[in-house]
Amino acid sequence: MFSFSRRKIRPSFLALSNFVTLNTSLSSQDITRRCLDKCRDAGNALRLPDTLVGQIAALSGSIFTDGEPIVLGYLMQVVDRWAEIVGQDTEGRPLVPCPISFTEEERSQQREDQAKWEEGVVLMDEILDRLGAYRGWDGFVSHADYEARKRLVLDVQERFFQQVATTDDERSLWCKAWPFPVSDK
Repeated sequence: MFSFSRRKIRPSFLALSNFVTLNTSLSSQDITRRCLDKCRDAGNALRLPDTLVGQIAALSGSIFTDGEPIVLGYLMQVVDRWAEIVGQDTEGRPLVPCPISFTEEERSQQREDQAKWEEGVVLMDEILDRLGAYRGWDGFVSHADYEARKRLVLDVQERFFQQVATTDDERSLWCKAWPFPVSDK
């Protein structure tokens, strides 16, 4: 068993443990709220996913696959809220100059790209729903299910192309973008 010297524990955690011990008549929500207020580091860490910084960090991993319009939109929000993020002087100017900027044309393009990206997400969800699959499914199936799943994928693909492609050129483009190719092997 580990034993810790109270001198090695950060003062904020000591205050937190003393507070919880002395206030056991409070509801668990009150204790949680007060603990997070007393221990700012823990509170900030738990709130991170709900912050702009947390959302950017979460999406940055998908920038190379499909999240670029969303990450770019968050970066534009950072630019817009820069003074709030880094602090401002008495005249409302940021304490640190913002290292990036966007033109109105770039902002307009981002809005268009994000709308298209969101439409793509909806289309992918519809395809996955028709296939009985889940987000992140890579198309692998068991050998026993292969023929049935192959027929299902081809059927869903054909219905999808009929729904979205009005010309042979459009069909060819959608065929190249189809995420679940079926092998005849």
